[in-house]
Amino acid sequence: MSNDVIPLNMLNPSIATAGGKGASLGILTHENIPVPDGFVILSTAYNRFLESTGIKEKLLKLLAGIDIKNPQRVEAVSGEVSGLIINAELPADLSTDILMALTRLETALVAVRSSAIAEDSSRASWAGEFESYINTPERMLLKNIKKCWASLFNPRAIHYSLHNGFPLCGPSIAVVVQKMIQPDIAGVCFTANPITKNRGQMLIDAGYGLGKAVVEGLITPDSYTADKKEWRIVDKQISHQASMLINGAKGGTREKQVPKSRRDKQKLTDHQIAGLLKLCLKIEDVFGTPQDIEWACENQAFSILQSRPIVSMVTKEVVSKAT
Repeated sequence: MSNDVIPLNMLNPSIATAGGKGASLGILTHENIPVPDGFVILSTAYNRFLESTGIKEKLLKLLAGIDIKNPQRVEAVSGEVSGLIINAELPADLSTDILMALTRLETALVAVRSSAIAEDSSRASWAGEFESYINTPERMLLKNIKKCWASLFNPRAIHYSLHNGFPLCGPSIAVVVQKMIQPDIAGVCFTANPITKNRGQMLIDAGYGLGKAVVEGLITPDSYTADKKEWRIVDKQISHQASMLINGAKGGTREKQVPKSRRDKQKLTDHQIAGLLKLCLKIEDVFGTPQDIEWACENQAFSILQSRPIVSMVTKEVVSKAT
């Protein structure tokens, strides 16, 4: 395997070219936190792709003189740039290495997630600006990797770069590829209360099916608040959930009805909540700052999909290094 494609369990935690998400997952893997097996396509692969295809100069020309006050032009340029990236061929050795790494995972479906190489600046954070593609089959893997790269130039990211005075070709990007979890329940955990800024509380949101529905606000999840010192649940908000997102058999997602007998039940048991709190507190200890954690529960076992600082509770310098 080339130096551009690194298994998570072999990733040097200090490597900058893995991006925030990749580096974070690599650290958690080394700390024996349950993380789905996977690999990282380093930002060096993206940079090599731009050079080998000869499209870097074309991108620079298209992006020159773009004005965020002209949203139609931003949209048009974004589409042209994305088309150049998505339609270009990957270097043959890189394609081979990626597909070999996929074979080693022994799975039919993977999650393909952008991992930004953030500007090391206190002025802004790139968190949430770029795309990810869950439940990706092998036939779509290389294309979805290029779509992650192309999301560097989606209209939102272009506007963000120009608004913050960053060069449009300044940031780079890595991509994380992991075994796809088929969760029964999924959601997020905040290891401090992001609303009240109370570091003595932890908040969990939980819903049936894929966590995408929770993260994107497609459902109203259960919400549990716990006291970190006393290890007790201090508040529960149990929601009605009639439908959930699940993985499609051949890729993508589909909606499924929740059985009527489960729609108004507490999603996680108190015992599961306690186990998740313990796991997430360990993650906070690893990083030394309050964390925003995406988790999934499959067959009663928890997996951590992502961990990053709670934006409102850490310095911007810390956030910029963890996007």
